[in-house]
Amino acid sequence: MTSPPAPPRQDRKWYELSLRHLRMSSRLLEVFPDGSVFHTYHAFECAVAAVIAAKGWPIPPQGSTVIYAPRRIVYHGPRGQLNEQSSHKAKLELFDQVADRTKPYYATFSTLKRYLTNPLRNDTLYYDSNNDLLPRQRFSRVQASGLYQQVRNWVKEVRVEIP
Repeated sequence: MTSPPAPPRQDRKWYELSLRHLRMSSRLLEVFPDGSVFHTYHAFECAVAAVIAAKGWPIPPQGSTVIYAPRRIVYHGPRGQLNEQSSHKAKLELFDQVADRTKPYYATFSTLKRYLTNPLRNDTLYYDSNNDLLPRQRFSRVQASGLYQQVRNWVKEVRVEIP
């Protein structure tokens, strides 16, 4: 009798997805800097998810609990209830709780999370009618390349957490 196949390693799947987004970002740099920034953002977010999974925690929006009166979504981490309801922000807060603060990747994460935000991601997708800017007008090749290099280096640093 054969044993059932082992469940897929979520940490590795998230990490592979991060690397895939980096490859797409790299290919878009010269022609579509806004598309490159979009995929760089997702490479960062997937690497965050990889570390969370490697530490044994569900990746938001999984692992949420609905609380009523008033209705809201709650996530939990090693230090109890997370303050954030947004799955993006909850991932960052959970990463902050499970990451090894002694490793070089943690200091880099603290910097990257300040400007790799959901609004930045949205700027790569939508027309900004307030400022009359299309996504291609928001990001230069130099900006996209710098961001790509920082996230690429950070994803390499994070690799120490993925067995």
